[in-house]
Amino acid sequence: MNETDAWNYFLQSGRVNDYLTYLSVQKAKDAGKELEEIDENSDAGDNTERTEYR
Repeated sequence: MNETDAWNYFLQSGRVNDYLTYLSVQKAKDAGKELEEIDENSDAGDNTERTEYR
């Protein structure tokens, strides 16, 4: 997501969460990093393997 898209989402919704997303994209741009797209899967690492207790 780029800065313009994030701003447009905020303008359409008016939600605080969308504004915070815009700010994070802006900070990432200033730091030279890019954020992943909204529809991309993040590797949250949901580890479903657990030790079985018997």
